[in-house]
Amino acid sequence: MKACTNLSASCRDRAFLSLAILRRCRKAALVTLDMCLSNARSESMISRRFLAAEPGVTKKSARFNIKSDNLFLAALGPNRRTSVLSLFNRRKLCGFVLLDGETFELVGNWELPGEARPFGYDFWYQPRHNVMISTEWGAPKRLANGFNPADLEAGHYGQCLHVWDWNTHKHIQTLDLGEEGAIPLEIRFLHDPAAAEGYVGCALQGTVFRFYKTQKGDWAAERVIKVPVKKVEGWILPEMSGLITDILISLDDRFLYFSNWLHGDVRQYDITDRRNPIWWVFLGGSIQNDGPVKVLEDSELDSQPSPRIVKVHKCLVVRSPQMLQLSLDGKRLYVTTSLYSAWDKQFYPELIKYGSVMMQIDVDTVKGGLRLNENFLVDFGAEPEGPALAHEVRYPGGDCTSDIWL
Repeated sequence: MKACTNLSASCRDRAFLSLAILRRCRKAALVTLDMCLSNARSESMISRRFLAAEPGVTKKSARFNIKSDNLFLAALGPNRRTSVLSLFNRRKLCGFVLLDGETFELVGNWELPGEARPFGYDFWYQPRHNVMISTEWGAPKRLANGFNPADLEAGHYGQCLHVWDWNTHKHIQTLDLGEEGAIPLEIRFLHDPAAAEGYVGCALQGTVFRFYKTQKGDWAAERVIKVPVKKVEGWILPEMSGLITDILISLDDRFLYFSNWLHGDVRQYDITDRRNPIWWVFLGGSIQNDGPVKVLEDSELDSQPSPRIVKVHKCLVVRSPQMLQLSLDGKRLYVTTSLYSAWDKQFYPELIKYGSVMMQIDVDTVKGGLRLNENFLVDFGAEPEGPALAHEVRYPGGDCTSDIWL
């Protein structure tokens, strides 16, 4: 894979880091930083009022640089302050936004008029197959204060994948994953640009779906992984799902990784058999044997995992693995622990008090296998203006979750 075929890089230096803001903020909806590596400085703050001029794009989530050198943003949900004359706002839909990659000025909506979807979150595209597929989280107003099962019952969370024509920007298909696919978050195509398939992690039921292009030319999805729920007591519900919050694929398309934010483990699957993709390592979570939760029935473990202590800081890991980033050689898997401040507060209140951490998992790329590196830890609770809730890791030179090849 040559650098000049990498659409995200566009054969140019990666000079800016974009930070999308999820919660309501008066100052900005997107911040860009000049990426002088030792001294990043604020370069541009794009006011919410400018983005609000585009219907239904208030909450930002995933973002990519695309071949046109525009910055591509996915909206999480509609902007309630948009004019009532806005068709998208009346229908409570959300879409995608384009920003100029050099000036960061608003270009407009990416999708065609009337093509926005009820929910949004992540997306991935494969130009060779003229396709983009996007996912759904939920209504920002509902999830902003934590997870309430009643909101799920009321239809405020998504369970669909949306297929788009990459060239025409037209929505062409919806894949309803059903209850097992509720809250599909992170989506990844295989890195091989000839491959017309990939995986999506569905948070609520702890499932992974494989999506693929059929012989007819349309798209389909099938569940390939399900993390068994654990029957518990001392928790908010009698059953605890894994809550898959992040998923990634190694650059050689051999290993699939995902995090179970509630159970507290990171898993590695060999997906060389694409349809039947186990190694895992526990880093924390809600079922540790020193906590209030008692596991009554578990089809995977004989006993509850013990707390993890990282030797380098003698630091007890009282949080749980969330976002993942893999080194380009596939040997180092970096893990952060903060999902979203409101959900952090609900499920892991100690995160708010002590801040999040970043850990390193050493990967056996030959035989497969995971091992926590006990000599590495970044404690964001010790930051000068902390405690900080570190969420996502990016490599300045490109990584497994942002680069797309022709």
